[in-house]
Amino acid sequence: MILLLKLDEIETYELYDLAAANKLKNNVVSLDLSKYIMGTENLRIALRKAKDKKINDKQWEEIIKIIEKI
Repeated sequence: MILLLKLDEIETYELYDLAAANKLKNNVVSLDLSKYIMGTENLRIALRKAKDKKINDKQWEEIIKIIEKI
């Protein structure tokens, strides 16, 4: 479907997020992330710690900046 729509990377991610948001009541994660999350134990640990610490958007922006430098 994405190939047919000729979406760029950002648009593709937005589509995944919109689909997941539509299914939020069923606890669905964006399609492009679910396999990565379930296949990466440390990521799941990090996400749970972030949830417990109630990391907000501003803090996530800082974390993203750190990741982009890697």
